[in-house]
Amino acid sequence: MKTVYFMRHGETDLNREGRMQGQSDFPLNETGREQARQAGARFAARGLRFDRVFSSPLSRALETAALASGRAPEEILTDARLLEMGYGPYEALTFEQLGPDVFHFLHDPEHIPAPEGMEPIPALVRRTGEFLRELAADGTDEQVLVVSHGVAIRSVIRNLCGDESAWKMPIENCVLYQCGVEDGAFTEIVKVTV
Repeated sequence: MKTVYFMRHGETDLNREGRMQGQSDFPLNETGREQARQAGARFAARGLRFDRVFSSPLSRALETAALASGRAPEEILTDARLLEMGYGPYEALTFEQLGPDVFHFLHDPEHIPAPEGMEPIPALVRRTGEFLRELAADGTDEQVLVVSHGVAIRSVIRNLCGDESAWKMPIENCVLYQCGVEDGAFTEIVKVTV
């Protein structure tokens, strides 16, 4: 059986400041690096080794994947389908700086269209879904780590569970979710503590 672990990247300065990062490439801060190292220590203590590691190409995710898995960045498989949602002109803004249209969208992205310049939710769900289908179609028995971003992981959960409440789930830095793949289909995804 394939077991897949999904993890959000470690903290960045923009996370700490409450700013929307989107697809802008902001690095981890020292807290984020320590979060990733601690995740790696927990994996090692549990004897958890990954056969493959995937990451968003953004540096905060790639560095998290490397620190947590113990692999060199060039050994990690980057995939643009794991990028964070594109916030366009709203990237690097605080939530207080967003207009009411963005605020309403963020509180009900399933039913309120994305403001102009932002990536539409159906596009995000489609690209993360394509990644999931490709991963499930590969029948290899293995342990896989996938490092991505908060809204992208919500999209993964939305794909796997079909539950609109996924958009409201808190996805903390370096939090870990696990699911299996049996006969080409994903099993239930659950938050895990390692």
